[in-house]
Amino acid sequence: MAGPALPALSLATQAAGSIMAGRAAAQRAAEMRQQEKINAEWGRIRANQTDTAARMGLEEDLSAYRAVFSANDTGVNSGTIGLLDEARTIRQRDRRIEVGNRNREATDAERRAATYKPGLEMARGFMRAAPSLFQLAGTLGGR
Repeated sequence: MAGPALPALSLATQAAGSIMAGRAAAQRAAEMRQQEKINAEWGRIRANQTDTAARMGLEEDLSAYRAVFSANDTGVNSGTIGLLDEARTIRQRDRRIEVGNRNREATDAERRAATYKPGLEMARGFMRAAPSLFQLAGTLGGR
């Protein structure tokens, strides 16, 4: 009687181990998905902060230029307007690049989050357990 019970116990243990491994992998996948979603949200926040800081920096620079022109009795002319427009163009381009980079990082994190599939990991655990379960059913059914 102890003879058939040992293979059945061994098969049941193998099946349970595979199912528990699948459950652990599913839990890890869920945690990683959640972390990537958090990373994406932080990325969006960083993009907004970068945009705001760049806009404020541009306004501060333009104000400083205007103050210098005013202090030197330099009126608004084509030269000073050209200088201000050039500074604005360069800073706006840099701002768009930086904000785009932060948004791309956030999008990458969202895409990584989509690759983690807890349900698939659980299904893999059951699939790995299937041979042991079938053998167990055959062992118990053959009695």
